Amino acid sequence: MITLVIRVPETVADLAQSLWARVSSDGALLEHGSGLDALPAGGYRQSWLLLPDSCVSYASITVPDAKLLKSAVALGYAVEDHIVDEADNVHITVIDSDPKAKQMRVAIVNKAWLAAMLSALAERDIAPDAAIPVSLCIDPPEKSWTILLDGQSGTLRRGPADLLPIDAARDGPPHLLQMALQDARNNADSPESLVVWSAARAGEATGIDPARWQESLGLPVRYLGNWNWHQVPKQTSVNLLQGAFRPRRKMSFDWLDSLRPVATATMAIGAVCFGAYALYGAKLLAERAVLNSRMQATFKDVFPAANVIHVPSGMRRELAQLRHAAGLQDSGDLVPLLAQFTTQANGLTPGAVTYLGYDKGRLDLKVMLPSEAVLVNAGDGLRSAGLAVSMAEVQPSGGGVQARLSIASDRGAP
Repeated sequence: MITLVIRVPETVADLAQSLWARVSSDGALLEHGSGLDALPAGGYRQSWLLLPDSCVSYASITVPDAKLLKSAVALGYAVEDHIVDEADNVHITVIDSDPKAKQMRVAIVNKAWLAAMLSALAERDIAPDAAIPVSLCIDPPEKSWTILLDGQSGTLRRGPADLLPIDAARDGPPHLLQMALQDARNNADSPESLVVWSAARAGEATGIDPARWQESLGLPVRYLGNWNWHQVPKQTSVNLLQGAFRPRRKMSFDWLDSLRPVATATMAIGAVCFGAYALYGAKLLAERAVLNSRMQATFKDVFPAANVIHVPSGMRRELAQLRHAAGLQDSGDLVPLLAQFTTQANGLTPGAVTYLGYDKGRLDLKVMLPSEAVLVNAGDGLRSAGLAVSMAEVQPSGGGVQARLSIASDRGAP
């Protein structure tokens, strides 16, 4: 996922001169430039604004009720003593809070300035997902303070949400830094070292002599040079685009990228299965054709004068004719079929059979039975004996039931 990082200036009039960079998800710098007119259209999934520390102030406030921590009106009243402007003219974002102690650290930015900046970006079809003060993008080393010098000013970060604006003194450590360090020493909470970064643009002096600072402060000072501002911050929990400035949720299809390998594997497996089933089906059809050809050849060898369409039926017919020619009865002959019927039709009385017909292995009967149960039992018994039975014209008659039966051997035509 590619992120567009824009480092905006202090004034909206200079927005067109903003620095920008396109960064990959692993932090690699893909492209960077100066001036939004040189920014390629699209090509990124999210955009972040880096706000100059000079446009953001910070305050520690206390509210009487922890429930008021989520109230914008209550926050406005709570920061009145920390701002020069009216509370209605500032946008407040909570960057750290302790509900039990009813305390919080907030970031304060002029509402009109932020709105104008976002409006100017919208005219360029840029809708930021986050706005982060530059000093909050740098993770302070453990037990150390961090200073980010930006031109004529800087920001001291004493903790995750403890920031203090300072001046960029040219003749030594800033006075506010010296006072903050002395206060920390008085409270036995002084840092072990000081890390200094420069966020100055090209041509701007940092105004720092690390050796002189270290001698003056009595504290190890490490100057790390220019801050890699286009590096995507690891911690994105602090986002000033909250409340009225919260970006509209955009429909994201990033999850489709994660499903692409699964979909590809599924389609590959499906293609393999389809191919395997197609080959198996073709093999069965080929085996069926071979078996059918062999049966027809065998039938022609045994009965060369017979015409055959369906080999199994033709074979049964020819075998039945051979049995009849030899004087042997077949299960589909009249006498065996009658014997089976009389055996299964319990309760058969004289005159119960009103019609009897036989033709080519099929016995047709019209019968009068005492009840429908006798008829059903007779049919079940005939079927269990291996005969094919069909019933029709079943209707009550004279206190019993009348029906037409058609009985045939399974080896003959039903």
